[in-house]
Amino acid sequence: MVNAHKFHADLQFSISRARQNLLNRQTPPGYWVGELVVDATLCADYVTFMHWAQEVDPELEAKCVRHILETQLPDGGWNIYREGPSELNATVKAYFALKLAGFSAQDPVLVRARAKALELGGVEKTNTYARLYFALL
Repeated sequence: MVNAHKFHADLQFSISRARQNLLNRQTPPGYWVGELVVDATLCADYVTFMHWAQEVDPELEAKCVRHILETQLPDGGWNIYREGPSELNATVKAYFALKLAGFSAQDPVLVRARAKALELGGVEKTNTYARLYFALL
């Protein structure tokens, strides 16, 4: 049986250590700086939005394309969390963004992505948000 007093003491100790760790990482003005790890969908969304708004910033698009390419999985798809499996909507959105950025459907990156998207169910299985992409452009 769990000793309630020991459990409470251990919990308070852990909370205190976590709090101190956060305070040690806080900058003098009061905020924290850290790496924001995002999946490819954020960049795919941004590329799609730039094209939809007809205000493409070539430098930002190139950065987004680089991130999308760097996060493609060996099986051709993209995931929605670190070390996760390929996910259909992320794969379709990344594919679409790369097409908007000028990639040919015959580019090996897109050939692999298309095969994975079809394996995962194709456009018919995408969610409403992914389908909104197609309707917007």
